[in-house]
Amino acid sequence: MALAALAPSRASTVRIRPTETARCRLDSFTHRRNPRPQRGGGHLRGWRTITLASVRADATAVDPAAGAPPRSFDPSTLSVRHFINLKNGVEAIPTLRAVGIDDYAFVRIQSTLCEVGDMEKMLLELDANLLVSLALGYSCVVYDFGSRDKKRGVPRALWYGLEFTRFALNRYWFDGEQRSHSPVLRGKRVDGVFRHKLSSLSKSAKKRIKYYRKFVPPEVRATYPGVRLVGAYAATAKDDDEGFYAETLRGWCAPAAPTANAAAVSVGTSTKAKVHPPRTEAEVAAALEGAGLSMFYGGEHDEEWTNRWVHHREA
Repeated sequence: MALAALAPSRASTVRIRPTETARCRLDSFTHRRNPRPQRGGGHLRGWRTITLASVRADATAVDPAAGAPPRSFDPSTLSVRHFINLKNGVEAIPTLRAVGIDDYAFVRIQSTLCEVGDMEKMLLELDANLLVSLALGYSCVVYDFGSRDKKRGVPRALWYGLEFTRFALNRYWFDGEQRSHSPVLRGKRVDGVFRHKLSSLSKSAKKRIKYYRKFVPPEVRATYPGVRLVGAYAATAKDDDEGFYAETLRGWCAPAAPTANAAAVSVGTSTKAKVHPPRTEAEVAAALEGAGLSMFYGGEHDEEWTNRWVHHREA
């Protein structure tokens, strides 16, 4: 009775501070444990608005929508398709072959276009194989090597190009951004910036992106939070060596290359068991990280930068 008297008679809203989370939680996007966040302000924290509903006579009644499971990805079941970003991503081909991955395609996401902010041209250059695979519900891993960030090697094509591509496809294919993660570039939320860039796209660019919406299966639209676009990267010292990339590509992908490389590999691995190619995203991530590559799941999960803003409040 006392609680009913204190409750508002109509639905209303109130702003509250986010409460402290458990010491460790399992991230629904990367399925990895994240450390307990520190108290205090930051670019990724703030006030939340919640709705206070009137107290109902039937306290056991449950909202049907509340029982729906949250949309998330399960890396242990996601099938993967691999895409080499030209040109630096070519350096990953020997590593992919070593872990049993020999089925991949090529894409070109230019870091220079991201640097100058020409996101329309970047979207127009996306390969049809990549867009169809994303629409069908595959986990698409894009390989690239970076040279500017000497410590981590994350190329701009991944931390900017993939972030904007993911945002644009979710917006046009999955009816907005309600179900997807907010775009984050180096620790800063950029929802407004990305929405402005999308609204500035030409009619032909929007039409090209929307064309692939018809290929999204109903079960993907109903259960996935959006497209699954992941990056794999490492640092490189070969950025200006055009001859190295041309020779590597010809040596591994030309028609006569498989026979020559198979013979070379068999000499050193004749006594080893045959490598079984990883199939699911979880298996691929484990194989790549074991071979020295790092995974990039999006700006919101890039702890190198989010920790700077949230924990240290760096400008």
